[in-house]
Amino acid sequence: MNEVYNAAAEASEVWIIEFTIAPQHGLLFQSLLQGMEGLAVVRSFAEQPAGQPGRQQLWTTLAQRNELEQWLQHLPDKLQQSFQIHRQYLWPLRDGEK
Repeated sequence: MNEVYNAAAEASEVWIIEFTIAPQHGLLFQSLLQGMEGLAVVRSFAEQPAGQPGRQQLWTTLAQRNELEQWLQHLPDKLQQSFQIHRQYLWPLRDGEK
């Protein structure tokens, strides 16, 4: 019974990766991600001046975390060079986490 509960909990918890990517690569990045149907969604949450990379988030399930990390490692070189991870965490945050 615990195995079923653990699998359900893992599937419902959200893994968030905060990142920036060069503005000229943002559309290509999102297009490639859309081709991966259901792997993750992108959310922009910090506006920057024009031409500056804004901070964004990738949201996926904890169960898909490893698949997303592997996908990120296989991005084309020009995307990998401009993609920078700033923070990763499980949401909802546990007591005492920021």
